[in-house]
Amino acid sequence: MPKTDFRMPAAVLTSMILLAASATSAPAGHLFGGGGGCNCSGRSSHSGGFAHGPAYGVPHGPAHHLPPMAHGGDHGGGDPGVPSPAPLPLTVHKAVSPPPGTLGVTYRQSSRLIPDDKHPRIGMVEIFGIPLEAKVTIPHMEGFRKKDSQTWMFESEKPLLPGTPHIYPVTSKVMINGHWTEDVRTIRLIPGRIVYLEFNPAAREESGFPGFQVD
Repeated sequence: MPKTDFRMPAAVLTSMILLAASATSAPAGHLFGGGGGCNCSGRSSHSGGFAHGPAYGVPHGPAHHLPPMAHGGDHGGGDPGVPSPAPLPLTVHKAVSPPPGTLGVTYRQSSRLIPDDKHPRIGMVEIFGIPLEAKVTIPHMEGFRKKDSQTWMFESEKPLLPGTPHIYPVTSKVMINGHWTEDVRTIRLIPGRIVYLEFNPAAREESGFPGFQVD
């Protein structure tokens, strides 16, 4: 038995799609004559045929009423009843100074290589200008005072992790009139380097601070 081709011609299929689209958008009475509610006023040459009015999908009749756009009636060109939006306030960001210490100048000031027997990612700091009666602490670091001097040496308990900012507070405590007084500086460690921290620039000659030459 010969096969029967039930495929619909492309022209017929296109007409049906367009007709369905028109039926969902055109007002009642605009399809297939009938004039129910149509106020075409004879503008179409068809008296009882296909849809009167414009192309498919475009509704015929008075324009849809949309809410006016608020362009600022006070300045013209918009709805007079809609006030102009208030201008946004200008935000001024003030520069924030880093805390006392080495932040912001870590890679521009003095440092030197750590000893060869240390792990290559150990970070160390040498602190100058600490009074002999003071005690110094840094979290996650071990340190000691050099004998009979105002200099302390600290090193990280573990090798520093790459890509992590290693910032630590350095706290000096000294007993004054029976009360502990704290003085804090902030440092950034560098893996494999000994950074310098000058706690009291006024005592530079006594502390032996090496200056700001990078080896």
